Amino acid sequence: MPEQKQRANHKKPTWIGYVSSWRFLLAFILLSVFLLGAMGIAAWRAAGQAGLMCGPVTAALGFGENWSKEAIEMTERRGQKIVEAIDWYRAEHGGVLPSTLDALVPDYLDAIETSIVGERMWSLGPLGNHENEYYLSVQSRYINQLGYYGIEFLQYNSLDKRWATFKSESLLFD
Repeated sequence: MPEQKQRANHKKPTWIGYVSSWRFLLAFILLSVFLLGAMGIAAWRAAGQAGLMCGPVTAALGFGENWSKEAIEMTERRGQKIVEAIDWYRAEHGGVLPSTLDALVPDYLDAIETSIVGERMWSLGPLGNHENEYYLSVQSRYINQLGYYGIEFLQYNSLDKRWATFKSESLLFD
C-alpha cells in the first residue's frame, strides 16, 4: 500500500511543462537563424560594395554591379543609339567628334540613356593613334580598387565597329 500512495503522489509532467521547454527551444532556433542570416547578409553586402560580387541579384539589391549577359546586351543597345548619333554628328561636322555627349542632345538624340552596367556613365574619346576614330565605353566603378577581379569595362570602338567586354586586360566576349 505505501507503494500505491507513493505512485499516486508522483505526478506526471503536464503539457504545460513540455510547451515551455519547446518555446525556449523554438526561440533559441529562431534567434540563431536570424543572427546567422543577418551576418550572412552583412557579409554579402560588404562583398558587393567591395566589388567582389557582380551579378544581377547583388545589383538589384544595390550591393554591386550587374555584368550579366542580359545587362551587357541592353547596355550595348543603348550605346548603339549613341554611336549612331555620334556618326551622324561627325558626318555633319567634317569628321570631328562632339566635345561631350551632351552636344548630341537634342539635335541628334532626345536624351543620353544611362548604361545598365558599371558606373552607368558613358565615356567618349579618341581611339589611340587612329585619326578620326573614337571609343564609347562604360567602366566598372570598382576598376581601381585593389583586389578587384571582374569585368573592367565595356567598349565600342569605331575602328572595328564592335563592342567588347574586357576583364583583366583580356578580351572576354565579343
